[in-house]
Order: sequence, then C-alpha cells, then structure tokens
Amino acid sequence: MYATVEAKKGAGVYRSDDAGESWTLVNSDRRIGGRGPGAMGIAVSPDNPDLIYVANTTTWKSSDAGKTFVGFRGAPGGDDYQRIWISSENPQTIALSSDQVRSSL
Repeated sequence: MYATVEAKKGAGVYRSDDAGESWTLVNSDRRIGGRGPGAMGIAVSPDNPDLIYVANTTTWKSSDAGKTFVGFRGAPGGDDYQRIWISSENPQTIALSSDQVRSSL
C-alpha cells in the first residue's frame, strides 16, 4: 500500500507492507509531491506492486517501489494532472484526470 503525504516535515511517498500498521518513507523528492493537499494522485499497477505512478504537473513512474521516479507524461509547469487510474483487467490501460483546459489557435 502506498500513500502520498504533503507536509512541511516528512512529505513524500510512503509504503506499507503490513496493511497500514507501519509506514516507510521511500521517496521525499519535492518534484514528486510539493503541490499542496488534494492535488496528487497515486496508483499501483495491479500486476506489479513495485510499479507505481504519481500524478502531478508531470506524471511520474517508479518501477522500484518508489525509490526513483522518471517523468511518464507531462511537463513541469505546463500540465496539471491530479488523479490516475489503472485498469485491473489490462494494466496497460491508464487514465489521467486534469483540471487544465487546453486550446489551440
């Protein structure tokens, strides 16, 4: 189980391997969080508990249980992803929600 925490101290991505009885901070990189309460979504791949995604201005992907992340979708300062969903039937199907409207001229 994973959780994202926004706080002045102890912010980051946490993991629990005992149904929430105890938590371990696995990543405190402010690029992954740092947007304020309610602005981040986190999802775990249903077929691989070490593959996680965090929605933010960039949607981040970690294949090592949150220790490291790479940008998966978006650009810092340009996008505004807030929630992420992964299909349990087909983990290759991922949906992102955003409250930013884009228009082209």
